Amino acid sequence: MSKYIDINKMEEIPKKKKHPVLIAALIITAFVVSILVLSIIVFKIDMIQFVKDLFDSRDTATSISIQFDEYEMGIGQTMDIKVGMTPQKTKTKYTLSSSDESIVSIDEESNSLKANKKGECEITARTNNGLEAETKVKVLDAPTSLTIEADDILFINDALRIKTETNKGESNGSVVFRCNDNARAKVSEDGIVTPILTGEVTITATTYNGLSAEKKIKIYKPVTKLILNQTRAILNKDGELELTYSFEKNEYSGSVTFSSDDTSVATVNDKGLVRAKKEGKAIIKARSDNNVTSSCEVIVASYSPNIRKNLDRTKPMVALTFDDGPSRANTESILETLDKYKGKGTFFVIGNKVGDNSDLIRTIYENGHEIGNHSWDHEYANDLNEKEQQNEIAKTCEAVYEVLGTLPSVFRCPGGIDSDYYREHAGAPIISWSIDTKDWETQSSKSTYERITSVFDRHLNLDGDIVLMHDIVDSTPEAVKKICALLNKRGYQLVTVSELAYYRGVDMNDGETYSCFYPDKPNTEITEPTKETKETEAADKKKKTAETEEYED
Repeated sequence: MSKYIDINKMEEIPKKKKHPVLIAALIITAFVVSILVLSIIVFKIDMIQFVKDLFDSRDTATSISIQFDEYEMGIGQTMDIKVGMTPQKTKTKYTLSSSDESIVSIDEESNSLKANKKGECEITARTNNGLEAETKVKVLDAPTSLTIEADDILFINDALRIKTETNKGESNGSVVFRCNDNARAKVSEDGIVTPILTGEVTITATTYNGLSAEKKIKIYKPVTKLILNQTRAILNKDGELELTYSFEKNEYSGSVTFSSDDTSVATVNDKGLVRAKKEGKAIIKARSDNNVTSSCEVIVASYSPNIRKNLDRTKPMVALTFDDGPSRANTESILETLDKYKGKGTFFVIGNKVGDNSDLIRTIYENGHEIGNHSWDHEYANDLNEKEQQNEIAKTCEAVYEVLGTLPSVFRCPGGIDSDYYREHAGAPIISWSIDTKDWETQSSKSTYERITSVFDRHLNLDGDIVLMHDIVDSTPEAVKKICALLNKRGYQLVTVSELAYYRGVDMNDGETYSCFYPDKPNTEITEPTKETKETEAADKKKKTAETEEYED
């Protein structure tokens, strides 16, 4: 038998018949499924709800309801009320009716309500299969005024409800709200403002009869950093300090409270005004309404004037004082002159010059001279308000304390112009003068010198006087050389203001003004010269001539 098959003799295998209808059905089914799947993915269709709604739409309503139990309208207002039925897609229809058409009438075509006059009535929603729901409508007068009540501030992540008010007895319903910047905030139908970005928006409320009101609202971020104007302050025992605060950009706190950890040293009020009580240290803490804090260390310090205890009470004393410095070259020259005659002076310094001349300030104090407070930048009191005067004192005190570890022991008002605030809060005796050399006006060392010699010309002396000069005037150092030489010859001791008060038995009080400390017997002009006096006058005249020749040399 042959192992091979003759393919030519094989019968042809019959081909299976194709069913075009079945194939088409499969294609259509696949297409529909693809569309449904794509719809679910792209449009997020809830298939269960879709199927439910498909079947529900074939049903009649089984229940009916009205959104609110009571509505308020104003005369002339039209309004739609929301009626709901179950199932939602029902083909069942409903109609509205009013219990009193004279109060509220129904537009049969739109089912809208119109308020005709003041009063109350019932509105009934009735389906064609006999279901009913009722609500009450109260009609008030049409509004004649509209105001908005809302906070001015809104924080990101918070929300704010806008409330509107009309006159008593007038409708306050159906107000439409609008925001002028929807990128910055959204406002809902019922007046809820939701912030999106920081900034300012305007919310407008409009009534059905055209009245409108606006409210500007600033949108901020909550505070993340509370910034005080000072983190450390030096005060005298009568001193004050006003703490102010700020926030990072676009941040805000509705309130900031202050507290002191030691009220026996310093107190603080709710506006941040710190008042010193006694020497010591206190921490003043500021706290925002979301509990962000910041602190200022307040040091209440005292002054300690240099007073030599080895001076001769029986010899005349005079206090030379120098304002508006330090001025390096001039001040150093004056210090050399005072040192030459074993004298001490009082230097009333300008606070804004202290930092750049800290070494010179330290030299003045360590060499036994006196440092006085002459304000921060020499503004006159009558040109400043109390807060500015406060800064003039406090900033200079702080500048001197940072250099010396002690406060200025005396205070001199710029221009000699004092104030109630300075008298109350200077924290040191206020020092005026009895001799004004006018060096700032004449700019002449000779004229300055002659202001001193003229005292002796009038048969007076300088015992107990306080002499005013300025170490910023370039001619003054030369005049000081001649003045010190003259006073030394006449037996005067050159002392500080505090030394002069000490040796005259005066306990100076803070805030009180002193211009001289004369001996028990005041210096007066001799009106009836005796023989001895005439001889003295002749000798003085001869001495004056010699002194003038010496000055010219």
